[in-house]
Amino acid sequence: MSERLYFNPSSVSTEEVIDALRAYGGDFLDDINVSALGTVIEASDDPPEVSKAINEAIDGLTSSAIESMTDNPYKDFFDKCIGAFNEYWPGPSIEDDTLKAAILDAIAKGDTD
Repeated sequence: MSERLYFNPSSVSTEEVIDALRAYGGDFLDDINVSALGTVIEASDDPPEVSKAINEAIDGLTSSAIESMTDNPYKDFFDKCIGAFNEYWPGPSIEDDTLKAAILDAIAKGDTD
């Protein structure tokens, strides 16, 4: 159908396009709705509201993963790394992107002693 639309748009009816969009959109929405996001989205929902709901769900999952040791098996490791930075880094936090980058950079360089 995409080739027909590109080369001969008049050969595709509006109904065919709508049916294809519904089929594609339905699969996409089904994937979102059964995901860990915990959102229920309908094709008729307002796009900015859908975007807001998805972003809030992602932020919630991220926050939960950071705060929960069961969801984040690397928390202990990062806590130890952050503790090691304590005297060199004011107010270290696992949510500090610059600190995370410094830790990952140190890991990548390895032990040079």
